[in-house]
Amino acid sequence: MNTRDILHLTACSDLRRNILISMIEQDKSLGDLRKGLNISSTTVLHALKELEKNNLTFQQKNKNYALTNTGRIITLKLIDFSNAAEVMRKHERFWLDHDISGIPEHLMEKIGKLKNSF
Repeated sequence: MNTRDILHLTACSDLRRNILISMIEQDKSLGDLRKGLNISSTTVLHALKELEKNNLTFQQKNKNYALTNTGRIITLKLIDFSNAAEVMRKHERFWLDHDISGIPEHLMEKIGKLKNSF
């Protein structure tokens, strides 16, 4: 799977993104996913099939679904990107109007950490 495909699979579908994010803390049963996302089992299963096909999730012997190592890393980066985008959106005028050249790149990479700061 190439980078573009991974981005499309994870970022362009609210359902797939929400499934991945919901599993970051713990593995989930189909029922947990259905209830937590308020979506039918059929819809969740279709999304899980796509995620499994691309090695981002897998079904355990106990029937729960979990993130693969790749899925965990991709999901952590997806959360970080979402948080950074939220910071940019929430304070768009600030980021457009201020000179940010004095902010070191290593701190800009962590801008998503500001999501709940103000």
